[in-house]
Amino acid sequence: MQAVKNMAVSAKEKASNATAKVEEKMNKEKASANEKADKALATDEVGKQEAEARKHERKNEAEAEKDHKKLEHEQEKHDLKHDINTRQAAADAAYRNTDTGVRDSHGLN
Repeated sequence: MQAVKNMAVSAKEKASNATAKVEEKMNKEKASANEKADKALATDEVGKQEAEARKHERKNEAEAEKDHKKLEHEQEKHDLKHDINTRQAAADAAYRNTDTGVRDSHGLN
């Protein structure tokens, strides 16, 4: 049971990381599209260079955001697995300390 829960937590992290990667790609594509529009509207070389600089800045921000989200997801996975393991250990201990009513063959506990 515990292994299944740990696998579910890992799957959740992988899905979250995939989502973060898709968001990063969308943001990078948006930065490229904005750069093309800005370059088309620019009337001089300085404006075109500024548009390209903004694109690189936006792409770097998208990568940094993705990396930050991946770290958050990793921490969430760690916390959830720790919580699952702690709860399982507590449940196991409680079960061992419970009188099941079963007696050995000599009538002793």
